[in-house]
Amino acid sequence: MKSFPKKILTITGLTIAFVAVVIMCITLLVDINSCKPRIEAALWHATGLNVKLNGKIGISLFPLGISAGDIHVTGKDSEILALRTLKLGVAFWPLLKKQIDITSCRLIDPTLTISQDAAGKYNFETPERKSSKGGMGAAALLKEVNYHRPCRWLSKDDNF
Repeated sequence: MKSFPKKILTITGLTIAFVAVVIMCITLLVDINSCKPRIEAALWHATGLNVKLNGKIGISLFPLGISAGDIHVTGKDSEILALRTLKLGVAFWPLLKKQIDITSCRLIDPTLTISQDAAGKYNFETPERKSSKGGMGAAALLKEVNYHRPCRWLSKDDNF
């Protein structure tokens, strides 16, 4: 009888080791950075803003998520948002249905610049677009958003 628990522990240990090796192989073989142009184009199509991913994109498995560094968002000739790092948490089960459920969003060192031109339009305003099926409109349903540096809101009276 003493060998039965030993066999169960051995099988469990080998299963965990196998899963860990498979996960490591997937992260080493999948190069998400080769998809940057497609990601940037999809973000432009969804928002109407020019998004540049200058840093590396990474995938984390525990917790499941994706991160990107050195991100710059521009619209109407001026930068709206700059981030040192963006970390998104993702739910596992919706991925199996080819859906993305973002569970958390962490902005590290964000710089947000909102300006208004002489015509009264803000730099983040874009021409109205018709929503497309499968668009990124669900991004507003985030369960958690946090930032890593306090933001300071500037008014017209502030001197730059």
